[in-house]
Amino acid sequence: MEVGSRLPRLQGALVVLTLLAAVVGTVFCVLSPPRPASAASDPPTRLPLGVRVAVQGGDPLSAYRVADRLTAEGATLERVTPGAASETAADARIVYYERRQQPAAERVRQLLGGGTLQRSEVFEPIVDVTIVLGKDQAHA
Repeated sequence: MEVGSRLPRLQGALVVLTLLAAVVGTVFCVLSPPRPASAASDPPTRLPLGVRVAVQGGDPLSAYRVADRLTAEGATLERVTPGAASETAADARIVYYERRQQPAAERVRQLLGGGTLQRSEVFEPIVDVTIVLGKDQAHA
């Protein structure tokens, strides 16, 4: 066999391998899960690390349920002070003390399914965000 007769076979084999690679690549692309276009546009899934929260008011079951939900999302729980009110988390006041904590307070509101944001100025806050369950509760 001459070298000239091997060349068409080699070229044919390269074409077949190229087509096979293209098919495998296409199958991989089709079966891969889609990725979000931009991670920056997605809301954060957890609270920022180290956010200190307090829960005030509400019946004990509701207050501790809110506290558990927030700690599961990364918050540091400073205190829970239940009351007698039977307000829901969606009716809560979410009090933050420094402007830089507003995004954390907004994330808390998302996690609770509602609530009213309120900024309160204090000299040195003990916590970053206070969740107040019940209209008659004073905040720290």
